[in-house]
Amino acid sequence: MQGLPSPHDPSVLPEHTVAACNLLANAQSDTERRQADSWLQEFRASPAAWTISDALLRQESAGASVWLFAANTLRHKTRTAFSQVPSQARMQLRQSVFEHLTRFAAGNAPVVTQLCLVVAEMALRMDEWSDPVPDLLSILAGPSSDGSMLPSLLQCLTVLAEEASQVNDGLNGRVSGVLDNQSTTVTDFLHKCTQQFPAHANAAFRCFSRWMRFVSLPPATLATLPLVQGTFEALKSPAVFQDAVDVVCELAFSCRSQQYMYDPQTAQLLNALMGQVPAMRQLLVKAIEDDDDEVAPGCARMISDIAEAGITALLDNGWQPHHDALFEALMQCVACRQEQTTGLTFAMWGMLGESIWERNTSKHPVPEQLKSVFT
Repeated sequence: MQGLPSPHDPSVLPEHTVAACNLLANAQSDTERRQADSWLQEFRASPAAWTISDALLRQESAGASVWLFAANTLRHKTRTAFSQVPSQARMQLRQSVFEHLTRFAAGNAPVVTQLCLVVAEMALRMDEWSDPVPDLLSILAGPSSDGSMLPSLLQCLTVLAEEASQVNDGLNGRVSGVLDNQSTTVTDFLHKCTQQFPAHANAAFRCFSRWMRFVSLPPATLATLPLVQGTFEALKSPAVFQDAVDVVCELAFSCRSQQYMYDPQTAQLLNALMGQVPAMRQLLVKAIEDDDDEVAPGCARMISDIAEAGITALLDNGWQPHHDALFEALMQCVACRQEQTTGLTFAMWGMLGESIWERNTSKHPVPEQLKSVFT
């Protein structure tokens, strides 16, 4: 590109990258835009992109588009070319990323997101970093913290779980050590956030949902967590209702895992969910009366997912007292005039019907109460 060295030339400086970013943002023609984009993509693949991106994130005058490109480049290279960083330089790189995160935390969400992804990638790939989760809690939310880094910390923990689901097989041992062994530490911290920092409760519940989905959190662990009881309480708060619903649905899904389906602790968690159905039905009834098209579908999602999670136990063990409340709540969903709310139960009814058809034998007779539901 005219006026700039080759992106692989050792003479490339931060100002060359700034010029290419500015040209991409302000190109007068498609040709200029393609040339700038091509130069930046080639630069991103070069070893020099590590140090130049780091330098650009320190430049006060670089500008938002340049900062975002630099942060995105670090994320890309950490995922695809982390071996380019010598072992002895990795802790310094980690420290530098934390400094950038602190600087941008107050006002540049896109850059913060990319930097959180960099932190997550390093945590999963960096053998030199022995205890990523405790270190994150200490560095970003330690005793000396003023709380300003809490949103960034929650985002780091959230994307850490998400990125763990995408690593290659060669990193599975590392992932297990980093995440599985720290699940209690994380859930205790998230519970503290929901109780002491209500402004960040939504982010904490979203983080919990991701850890349940992407990290091994068996029902035996979930059944005794204060955070689970805190989630049930949060359903009463409109501000965090939707995120609490997501948590409840993930809890129900965890009970359906073949690995844990017949574990006694799974029954404990499932019974705890069943015990919340009457309160969910009360929320549902009020939402229907108020024509609330957010709370009513949310309640239907939870009730249906809990019912799906309990189908095997129902057909194995027969009708239990909590099934009365469960199916009354399901019928309330069906009777609702909101098509979305009614429709959210269809998958459950289909799954239940299929399970009955497969298991309707003398050894596994269908409970009489269940027959009455269909008639």
